[in-house]
Amino acid sequence: HLDVAATGLAAERRIAVYRNHHRLSLTAALAANFPTVHSVVGEGGFPVIAADYIAFSPPTDPCLAAYGAGFADFLDGDARLRTLPYLGDVARLDWACNKAERADDIGTFTARHLAALAQDGLADLRLTVHPSVSLLRSRYPVLRICDLARGVETVSAGSLAEDGVNLLVW
Repeated sequence: HLDVAATGLAAERRIAVYRNHHRLSLTAALAANFPTVHSVVGEGGFPVIAADYIAFSPPTDPCLAAYGAGFADFLDGDARLRTLPYLGDVARLDWACNKAERADDIGTFTARHLAALAQDGLADLRLTVHPSVSLLRSRYPVLRICDLARGVETVSAGSLAEDGVNLLVW
């Protein structure tokens, strides 16, 4: 039972306003986290896809910058996007950039650190990958697609189905 005053909008309408604002906020968060996908799909199509993703996978983290980890796989499975087979990989690149931007700054291991180690201590040395690092393999030219989506490059005769990439994003 909601204790909403009877003046003005009905309680159901007030809740609908809140629900709509919530949906719009999550759509805006997805657009911010996946700017290339947003640009490729367009202002008309992105909210439709975002609404379906929001219903499929609501956020579990209060930080909206961390929302959308499964968006690329969702796009891969969306039959409406068959004409954009590269879109999932574009989303993976957007997500890798998002992850890199949000990663904690931690110290890096340098040649100076290595030189300072005792020779007998090298066998016990264990290195880990920086938390910002993502490896991305795509059979599509996702960097070129990002440039096209941002207007950095203009469309030429080359096919977007050629020239895959292997990327290290950090």
